[in-house]
Amino acid sequence: MDRSTQVLLRLLAADRDDSLPQSLAPLRPIDWQAVVELADRHGVSPLLHRNLKALADPVDIPPAERDRLRARYVATAGDNLLRLEQFSEVVLALDAVGVPVIALKGIDLAERVYRNIAARPMTDIDILIADDHMHQAVSTLLERGYRCLHPGDERVLAASPDGRYRVEPGHKHFLDLVAPDGAGRLDLHSSLVAARSPFRIDVSKIWKEACNATIHGAEVRVLSPEHQLLYCGLHAGSHLFEQGLRAIADTAEIIEHHGQSLDWTEVVETARRWRAERGVYLTLRLTQELLASQVPDEALVSLQPAGIPDSVLSQAKRCVFLHETEAIQLVMANHLASSSAPYRLWQTQRWGDKVAVLLKGLFPSPATMARQYPPAAGSWRIYAWYPVRIKDVVSRHGATVWRLLRGDADALETGEQVARCEAFKMWLSGSEP
Repeated sequence: MDRSTQVLLRLLAADRDDSLPQSLAPLRPIDWQAVVELADRHGVSPLLHRNLKALADPVDIPPAERDRLRARYVATAGDNLLRLEQFSEVVLALDAVGVPVIALKGIDLAERVYRNIAARPMTDIDILIADDHMHQAVSTLLERGYRCLHPGDERVLAASPDGRYRVEPGHKHFLDLVAPDGAGRLDLHSSLVAARSPFRIDVSKIWKEACNATIHGAEVRVLSPEHQLLYCGLHAGSHLFEQGLRAIADTAEIIEHHGQSLDWTEVVETARRWRAERGVYLTLRLTQELLASQVPDEALVSLQPAGIPDSVLSQAKRCVFLHETEAIQLVMANHLASSSAPYRLWQTQRWGDKVAVLLKGLFPSPATMARQYPPAAGSWRIYAWYPVRIKDVVSRHGATVWRLLRGDADALETGEQVARCEAFKMWLSGSEP
């Protein structure tokens, strides 16, 4: 671990480290530049600025780097204020028609957990809506000027046979919506994970144990402390820690915010019920080691998978600290492992599985087809477009298949990355062979 990474970790854990700022005194301007650049890449620059401001003994930072951090901090405050105002309007509108809401991810973390809306960036607004309220929620938002982020999704909205809006089978959230001014994206989740996920989350229990809270003046529900911690760990692991230190910092802030109110026995038992103990274990272990978070050893011992390979923790750390180019490659490989038919075909060993992947790629559901082709999902005409779909798939992926078959070095290297991602994901879900 290089010097800039060590310094950044110490500063992110500043309120849990009594040896600052003495240990930072020898840093040169070029060292600070590397620290700030690393913080930018991990999305924790605003948090770094907050922690530096809170130090009892000021740290001597070059003016250029201090100004850079302050600019990120101020920009995050402005962006998040707009999102919180949008969130408050959405909650009030939905409450008026009897739709309860649970705030998820950044919209809950920034104001309530970090207690500083400038310290935690967010890119969109995530809320949980019960299945039986989804139609009313979507109808209300469309009436207020919300629209689909992706133009092709408008056809899916109009294609529901019974005229009701719902989350597509196998998915965890509704189509991406965007505010009337186009500035704020809104994700309406019906569950914390997709139905096809290996994890098993009882959404009714999530709602039953949700807590009341106030976010930006709006009365809303939030996840229980245990569910919030578990969701953060599950989300980080399922994305192969590609979010870097931000997900680890989120976990540390959740643990510090809830403190003694966290029921660690419930955390362990719920992780097992969700079948998420592996991802949660790795996230908590990384949070303890990297940011000195107060994770009870008993909880880690209880969550630690039997016979965990020595390489798993080091692989997780590597994913957290990938350089920018490698991080982009990880995101792409993770996406390809889930969505690219050629690479899924390449890494699948059994012929029966290969046939299943091929058929799914060539013949998606009518709802999926309606996103890409003119007919509505409920129209019989959509079936006449499947030959066009086959032609498009061959045109889009034929060259990649050919490169894999003839042993092209770049294609094979991408295939190996996809295979590593898939193997790691299978281990995290407990479904490895």
